[in-house]
Amino acid sequence: MNISIQREKVLEEVSRIPDAELGNVFQLLRNYRMKATEKEVGDSSIMQFAGSWSDMSESDFNGLTSEMTIRRERAFQRRRGVEDGAS
Repeated sequence: MNISIQREKVLEEVSRIPDAELGNVFQLLRNYRMKATEKEVGDSSIMQFAGSWSDMSESDFNGLTSEMTIRRERAFQRRRGVEDGAS
């Protein structure tokens, strides 16, 4: 089903909604559109970091990734200690 047919079907359904419910439908559609817009903005804003590490030396990059692994393991161990009641 192409976009114009989908849009027509949505509009047709909206035209059948009782007047008393239009406010709820409007809010639902607006929220959906706003979330979609926020996601687009979020996706594009994260892309400004693409290639940030491209000029990093191989040894620095390996050191960074090793350090991240160690820190994540430590954080997970602390979290497991709290979950297990062994703080």
